[in-house]
Amino acid sequence: HYYYYYSGAAVTIINKNIFEKYFPALQLQKSDVKLTTYCKNNLNVLGLVSVEVEHQELKHTLKLYVVDGDGYSLVGREWIHALEINLHQTMVDNLTLMSLELL
Repeated sequence: HYYYYYSGAAVTIINKNIFEKYFPALQLQKSDVKLTTYCKNNLNVLGLVSVEVEHQELKHTLKLYVVDGDGYSLVGREWIHALEINLHQTMVDNLTLMSLELL
């Protein structure tokens, strides 16, 4: 599964289908965050989980928001800064979710 990163996104999101496929045993925590697309459409935020992420020897526990629909997974600024992702890349394919914990 690929994560596209977008410096215009504050947070990192995956869609409900990806969440259910890869993390079927996890329960989402409630989130009051309101998210909109570039075109000003509202996203239906289903919740969030806290995930331990490894990227090029950096490890952090970061928030992962789950949204309704079937759109792309996006790595937002919070993850880009924490994981020191090179913005010249177009896809992050060596991003590893080590373990998952509920917030």
